Order: sequence, then structure tokens, then C-alpha cells
Amino acid sequence: SSIDNTINDYERKVTMSKTAGRKKKIDDAKVYELARTGKTAQEVADELGVSKSAIDKSDGWRNRKNEEFVF
Repeated sequence: SSIDNTINDYERKVTMSKTAGRKKKIDDAKVYELARTGKTAQEVADELGVSKSAIDKSDGWRNRKNEEFVF
């Protein structure tokens, strides 16, 4: 039936979204390392050649104050 097809399509798309998509442009470990040295988000962005907003969204930046953070 069309409902079953819709459900199957939805499940397939959910599965795909977990494995597909854009690759990360920046290395979270490098962002974390630089942030832990006391650099600002703009300084990290300049050093890595990306935007400040990309740094703000990275896991490395969001966890910069967490000493036990593991990637």
C-alpha cells in the first residue's frame, strides 16, 4: 500500500542521513587543541582558514572547557 511505501521511504531517508551528507571541513581535535591554548574563535578560524561561525559550531570549540573531552 502507499502508506507502507511512505514508511519505507522515510526509514530509508533517516538511515541515509546518518551515513551520508557533507564531510567535515575542519578537524575538531585541532580546534579543541587551539582553543585550549587560549585562542579566540576568530584566531582559530584565521589559523585554519575557515569562518568564525564554522569554529563556533564545531565540537572542539563547544567542548574547549571540558578537559576530559574525547573525539
